[in-house]
Amino acid sequence: MNHTMKNSTLTYHEIYGQPDSFQAILNTLPEIEATLDEVFSEKYDQLIFTGCGTSLYLAQTSAYLWRAMNSTPAEAVPCSELLFFPENYIKGKKTLVLPITRKSYTTEVRKAIDRVHELPGVTSLAITCDKDSRLYNEHYVLAPDTAEDSVIMTRSFTAMIFLAQILSMHVSGHEEWIKEMAGYREEAGKMLKECDALAEKIVRENPDLNLFITLGQGAYYGISNECMNKMKEMGISNSEAYYSMEYRHGPMSLVDENTLLILLSNEKTEKTDEALMEQMQSFSGVTCGIGPHTDNMKGLRDTGDRAEVTGASGGRRRWKTNFTLVLSHPAPEGGRESFRKKDSGSMETGAEKISEIPRYASLKRLPEVRQSFWRPSKSSGKARWISLYR
Repeated sequence: MNHTMKNSTLTYHEIYGQPDSFQAILNTLPEIEATLDEVFSEKYDQLIFTGCGTSLYLAQTSAYLWRAMNSTPAEAVPCSELLFFPENYIKGKKTLVLPITRKSYTTEVRKAIDRVHELPGVTSLAITCDKDSRLYNEHYVLAPDTAEDSVIMTRSFTAMIFLAQILSMHVSGHEEWIKEMAGYREEAGKMLKECDALAEKIVRENPDLNLFITLGQGAYYGISNECMNKMKEMGISNSEAYYSMEYRHGPMSLVDENTLLILLSNEKTEKTDEALMEQMQSFSGVTCGIGPHTDNMKGLRDTGDRAEVTGASGGRRRWKTNFTLVLSHPAPEGGRESFRKKDSGSMETGAEKISEIPRYASLKRLPEVRQSFWRPSKSSGKARWISLYR
C-alpha cells in the first residue's frame, strides 16, 4: 500500500469514528458542565472564538451558535489576527478567548493565546482534543477519544462543534436540548452511511466534476468553509464556499455541467434555498442538498421539466430548467419560440448556435426578459445563450 492510499484509508476510518467521539463527549458531560459553571460564574463583555485553518471555520460556527443562544457578544477571529493585532479585538474589555485546537502544540494557537494574555481582562477556555491545552489556558473542555493520526481533521472537527454546541446550550440554560442529543451516536452512524452512499453516487454519475461549491447560512457558513477546505486539501480540487444568497451576486457565473453545488439548508432558508438551487440547475449545475426538507426541494430533484436545445451540429444537449429559462425572448402565444443569433466578433470560435427551442409544457406565461448573455462552457469550449426572466 503506497503512502497516499495508507493516509486515505486512515482518514476514512477516522471519519467513521465520529459517532464514538460524540458519545465520548456525552459520557463526560458532568466534568464538562462543572468546568463551564466555573468559567461562566464570571461575567464577560465579549467572547472571542479563535483557531487557524479548520479550527477557524469551527470557530465561525461556534460563535454563531453562541450568539443564537446567548446575549453576550461573540465573534470568530483567526489566531494570526490575535497574534499581530490583539488590541484591535480586546479593546480593554473583559474577554473570554476560546481557542479551538485538535492538538495543544499548534504554534499559532499558543503564540496567540500567550499574546492576548499580555492584555488585562483576558481569560481563556480551550475547546480541545488534547489535555495538554491546560498548559497555556486557564480552563479547557475536552473532546475525549477523538485523537487523530491523520493530518486531516475530520472527526475532531465535528466533535468540537458538538462540544461548542453543548457549551452554548448549557450556559444559556437549555439543558433539555442537551438531553435530546442522547441518541446522537446512532443518528450520526446512520447519516454517515447515507452520506457515504450519496457521495459515491454523485462521483460515479458525474465523473467530470471540476468545481465544488458549498453554500450555507447561519451556523452552516463555517461548515461550508470547512467543506471547501476539505475538497482542497483532500480532493486536490477547486472548491469555494459562500453564504447561500451571496453566491448569486457574481460567483454563480462559473457554474456549468461540471460544477457540484452542495446546499446546507435549514428551516429559515428553505424558500430561498429552493429558488437558488432551481437557478443553479438551469445553469446545468449538479445540485445536492442536506437539510430538514431538502427531499421536497424542486431544485434538488429531477422534475421532468427539461429543455432540448438543438445545436447547429444537430447534436442535443439537455439541462434542467425551472427558474432561469434558456430562451432568447418572449414569443407569441402558441407554436414554438425560436431565435437566430447572428455571428459576432464577441463570440468564441465554435460557439454553439442555438437554432430552435421547444415550448415548455409547464410554462403558463412568458415573463419579461431581465438579462441575456452568452455563457461559455469550461469543458466543451462552446457557449449557449441564456436569458434571465423575472
